[in-house]
Amino acid sequence: MFLKLNLFKNMRKIRIIQKKIRELRKNKKMTIDQLAKRAGCTKSYISQLENGINAPSVSMLGRLAEALDIQVGDFFRNENGEAQKNWKLCKTDRRTINYPDEKVSSQLLTRAIFQKKMQPLISIIEPGGTSDDSAKLLHPEGSEEFVLVLKGEIDFEINLDHITL
Repeated sequence: MFLKLNLFKNMRKIRIIQKKIRELRKNKKMTIDQLAKRAGCTKSYISQLENGINAPSVSMLGRLAEALDIQVGDFFRNENGEAQKNWKLCKTDRRTINYPDEKVSSQLLTRAIFQKKMQPLISIIEPGGTSDDSAKLLHPEGSEEFVLVLKGEIDFEINLDHITL
């Protein structure tokens, strides 16, 4: 099961990302086959993304960004290359990321999360919930972590140190 981003509230936003994938691939003079091999997926999947048949998962956006030698946040920049500048984020506009095990979900507390050093999230982790490699995209190397446990207990690792809160 792919980690689908509820980050994309409507098809228009997804389509912008899909067009950006094609645009970046063509600008780098890459074939669909070359991009697929670098991203570790099939040619048909890349074709489906570019043609609006399939939506990318968070982990796939990370793999595509790496294959295209860009930052994940570059997929979210406007036509002028600027990050979104809308700073107001109401509770009703928060976007939710659901993890594959369906026991973890995170609400984004800021826009343009991939361009932030500290990435504020509210996460709900049910007993037995865990993150996978997709969590590395939300918490890339060099980002800052702030963890506040409101209820229960959580075990996690930072720099190979085991921490229980």
